[in-house]
Amino acid sequence: MEISVIEQEMSDLDWFAIDLEYKIAHFSSAGGSLPRSVSISAEDNAVVTSYFQSLIELPTAFIINPHLQLPEEIKTPKQQSDYFRTYAFYSKCGLYSFARNETYVRGSDRNFDYKLITSPSNQRTFKDIPYNIQQALVRTKYTGLFNVSEKINLTEIS
Repeated sequence: MEISVIEQEMSDLDWFAIDLEYKIAHFSSAGGSLPRSVSISAEDNAVVTSYFQSLIELPTAFIINPHLQLPEEIKTPKQQSDYFRTYAFYSKCGLYSFARNETYVRGSDRNFDYKLITSPSNQRTFKDIPYNIQQALVRTKYTGLFNVSEKINLTEIS
């Protein structure tokens, strides 16, 4: 079943992609458009999301994007910890983690940017994930490299 435009607008969905070197990244949609390769199958996205959420964090640190500007409303250490929790989890599992840069405006056809939040110290390799997850991931590919990208536009995901 397809993820409807309304569901995309009303949900903060996790989705995943690979880059030209088959590195893996997590994206948090914060409402708004998903790549067509993701929205075409809610079931596939749920399986991939469930797989990555079931991973055990690697015993390594993660790297916060040094150029990241936190939202103005995040002021206390607890608020910062809460903000980074999901992104840090995925990076501790070996994935790059990106979040939507702007709030979605209903009816807008803009392709918003995603900003890098955290990077893994140790990357999870594509060959280490199950074949069915690989098959779902290869449909959603970034035209660049996650390890050198602080900002990705949805138009750069095929």
